[in-house]
Amino acid sequence: MTAEARLSPDDARSIAKRECRYDCLWYHGFWPLLRRLGLGTAPEDHASFYAAGLDDRGMPGGPTRVLVCGAADSAMPRLAHRALSDRGCRTELVVLDRCATPLAITREEFAPDGLAVSTVHGDVMEAQFAQPFDVIVTHSFLGYFSEPEREALFRRWADWLRPDGRVLTVIRLRRSDTEYVRFTPAEAEAFVERVLEAMRRTPDATRLQVERVRALAWQYAERFRIRPLTSLDELARQAQAAGLALETVPLGQVAHPGPSGPTVPGDAEYHGLILHR
Repeated sequence: MTAEARLSPDDARSIAKRECRYDCLWYHGFWPLLRRLGLGTAPEDHASFYAAGLDDRGMPGGPTRVLVCGAADSAMPRLAHRALSDRGCRTELVVLDRCATPLAITREEFAPDGLAVSTVHGDVMEAQFAQPFDVIVTHSFLGYFSEPEREALFRRWADWLRPDGRVLTVIRLRRSDTEYVRFTPAEAEAFVERVLEAMRRTPDATRLQVERVRALAWQYAERFRIRPLTSLDELARQAQAAGLALETVPLGQVAHPGPSGPTVPGDAEYHGLILHR
């Protein structure tokens, strides 16, 4: 399966307009274009971390059960499937998300290759699975949860894993004492101009007019917020309380030029997390 998205940002936006039910069209309808322009930090920026973490997960005599827990689009499912299929492993892939948009996008992306993927439309705190997983993968997911919610999430992950299973995820470590991180006014302005500049360099990225893209970029910058993750030690404590051992892998900075801000790397510090059952 190709590592590149088959659906254009415009096609993905059409799906989002049809499927989003949680006031998230501003995000799901714009994120595919942001990735196409090379501006948003995405799973493929940390592909080597995931490939290494999945390297020994092939299960002799049976498929490797993989849960993608939260997916903005099809990038994480495609990366996980490719990492295992490149090693000749059969994969049983399940994608869970509270919004139907990334699930529909993933099904559309996988269908041309005849690849089976199961999608589960539901909240991570309520989902139930009859069989355990070998691996759970996600990207930039933990910042959507408060500290108490994060510990509850870790407990759910522990319950869903086989005894030797693991979770692979990537976080952005931030030095912040605020409840949420948002674009500052200066960051938002720089972000919008960066989007328009990238659009001029990539004229085939979208059929939308420049002023429409400008409006979408402003809406994204004004509405996006995420909880800061400030301490690896605190994450280790929460993981241990849930019965998981935490291993961290420094990933350094993502080589994207341009301004900083949520989902836009700037000089951000990234870490890979491996949570072992």
